[in-house]
Formats: sequence, C-alpha cells, structure tokens
Amino acid sequence: AIGNEALRCNTLAACNIAIGYCALRNNCSGDNNIAMGKFALVNNINGGGGIAIGDEALCASTRGCNIAIGFRALSKGNNQYNNIAIGVKAGYCLVYGFSGVVGGTKNVLIGNKIGFCYSNSGGKNTVIGHYAMKCANGGASDNSAVGYYTLSKITSGCGNSAFGSRSQANNTTGTCNSSFGSFSLYNTTTGGFNNAFG
Repeated sequence: AIGNEALRCNTLAACNIAIGYCALRNNCSGDNNIAMGKFALVNNINGGGGIAIGDEALCASTRGCNIAIGFRALSKGNNQYNNIAIGVKAGYCLVYGFSGVVGGTKNVLIGNKIGFCYSNSGGKNTVIGHYAMKCANGGASDNSAVGYYTLSKITSGCGNSAFGSRSQANNTTGTCNSSFGSFSLYNTTTGGFNNAFG
C-alpha cells in the first residue's frame, strides 16, 4: 500500500495493491484487488478481483469482479459486478436495480461518459463509443451499441444491434432492431424487428 490511508482497514485480506490516497481504505477481507488513484475502491469491504485505475474509480463499489479504468469509472454503483468500464465517467451511474434485482451485470462499456446515466437493471450489454447508451435506466439488456451516440436514449429496449454514429439514437423501448451505418434507424423510437444497412 502506498498513500495516506491506503488499505487502512485491512484485517484478513491478501494479495491487494493499493496506490493513492484512501485507495482500498475500507477493505477488510477482499482479496486480489488492484486500486490505483485517489479513492479508488475506497468502499470495497469484502469484494475480490476488482481493478480500479483512476481517481474515484469504483469508489462506491462493495462487490468484486469489476474492472474500471478512468476518472470516476463505475464510481456510483455499489452493487454491480462482472462489469468492464473504460473511459472518463464510463458507467458513472451504474447502480443497484429495482425490486432487489442487481443492476449492471456483465456489461462492457468503453468510451467517455458512456452509460453516463446508466442506472440499468438489465445486463449483458456491449457499449463502445462516446455517449452510447448514455440513458439506459430501465432494464435494457442484450444490446450492442458501437459508435458515437448509438442507442443513446435506450431505456428498456432489448436485443438491439446498432453500429455507426448515431445509429438508433432515438430508440427508447424498441426491440430486436439491427442497424449498420451512420444515422441508420435514427428516428425509430419504439419499433421492433427492423433492419437497416447503409
């Protein structure tokens, strides 16, 4: 541990690396974590296998097996697990879902402010690009969004594939749409089972 209050509460944990002010500060029994940056994994108590690189990355997380790289990546969620977020504020609001459903499991988020308002109870989303799926907050799952602003307004739509800048940008609850190319299916909001190429 390097840094003021880094791994301060450690009692039973082993094989952890903490570098930075308050990095892994509250960790008691979580093993195999890497925290680099001010407040990185600060509230982790017993979660293991987490990697947080960047100031405040995974700072609210209490569970393990997350990878967050970037300033405030996955910083607000406290009960997410098995997620990858890379970029400034990637997965910033990925938090606990409703009705006891854990929000944010098995998601891949790469890009600045990607999934920024992401308080989703869904999962298994692959999101790459600035502001892609930035408003997912109602159970969106099994979506692939690749490109700037792709599926940026999605709330509960499932099974969509959007590739290209602003592809399906206005889709909110539509399901099973496939779009390839800039602005493809741009105006679709709730429709389903559409295919657009070019």
